[in-house]
Amino acid sequence: MFSRVLVTATAATALALLPLAGSAQATENTPPAPPASVAAVSGEQRAASTSCSVSNDQGYARLNSTNSSAVGKYDYVALYDRDPWHAGANGYLWGAWQWVTSGDYTTNRSMNGTKYWCAYVSYDYAAGHYKILSTGGPVS
Repeated sequence: MFSRVLVTATAATALALLPLAGSAQATENTPPAPPASVAAVSGEQRAASTSCSVSNDQGYARLNSTNSSAVGKYDYVALYDRDPWHAGANGYLWGAWQWVTSGDYTTNRSMNGTKYWCAYVSYDYAAGHYKILSTGGPVS
């Protein structure tokens, strides 16, 4: 009986510590999901107008992005060590992402012969998750 109560109390405590779905909290490695109340242009409408590239900035990988259409508040560009289409929107290198609205970003990843890709990622409001719109690379 005691162990069942302890397990239930532990599970309830763990659930209470998880962020609410749709919260706008982010960590260094994970962009937040936009609030459910935010309306935006869907990713499909902007897909043809986005691009990203990886360049060498004094020996470090630099993320560059362009968008000839409306930039979504939750659009980001990220660095990958494999093809982003296989890695998925969240399969980028830890901490190597930047909001598109913040401009280009030099990462702490060395351009030492490692192959890098980038992806321009946007929140798909209809599907409720992030989606890759375009990719660039590989470069080394």
